[in-house]
Amino acid sequence: MSSTVAEVGRVLRVGRGWADVEINNTVRRVNTRAALLVRAGNYLKVVGEQGVALIPASDRHNSDRLH
Repeated sequence: MSSTVAEVGRVLRVGRGWADVEINNTVRRVNTRAALLVRAGNYLKVVGEQGVALIPASDRHNSDRLH
């Protein structure tokens, strides 16, 4: 069984189908679905290269890594 690490980052820029997310002082471009309303300033959870989830501000975790 492989272990996956979810990284949390802040959205800097948003385009059609993508978002630039700052994780550990590095900007990563991740693919997003049209059904997911992403705006600059939101926090996203990125699991590997496969998944992206929008994190509500009330549930945001302070660390960059969640296990």
